Amino acid sequence: MMFVKYSILAVINIILMVINAACSPLIALFINRNGYLPSWLSWFQTADNPAIGDAIYGNKEAAFTAKYPRWLAYYIRGVMWGCRNPAYGFSNATGLTINLDVFFMPYKVVGDENVDIGFDEATQKPIYTLGTVYRTLWNGDGKQYFDWKHAGRWSANYGFMVRFGWNLDPALLNGQRRSLYVDVRPRIALT
Repeated sequence: MMFVKYSILAVINIILMVINAACSPLIALFINRNGYLPSWLSWFQTADNPAIGDAIYGNKEAAFTAKYPRWLAYYIRGVMWGCRNPAYGFSNATGLTINLDVFFMPYKVVGDENVDIGFDEATQKPIYTLGTVYRTLWNGDGKQYFDWKHAGRWSANYGFMVRFGWNLDPALLNGQRRSLYVDVRPRIALT
């Protein structure tokens, strides 16, 4: 049943991702002076950052906008952030909250729990552990959930990551919202 539920949500998520990417130039027009979208557009904004991205994103990916007027910088960053994180709000809304104290079955993992490709804010360098991990659990709601992630290298300087399911990363806090994932990242810098 979990795969049926996931498949339906994944299709809806993909449709919203396409709409979000296509409409990002229009959606970015609604970014306010603080860098956020109005609540009625919240499904197109990340829950943990403004609609213009965080400071690291602004300094790294959108540094060229630093000398632009604020309204233009916000617009450009909003379009870029919307394309980078499409339908993030929907992914979060269709996620789940895990209470680690009421598992009906133990959390199970096959593979390397540390598989990931990311960016270390302290060193300002990419960090990664290549491989595959598959996690499953029965949550307190009596339903089973899964999380499959694979990170690999396709050249000396670039890698890729594919992830499907719900975020079952044990590093997240108990009771923290776990997003739905339909994530394919074909080009991620490893150097």
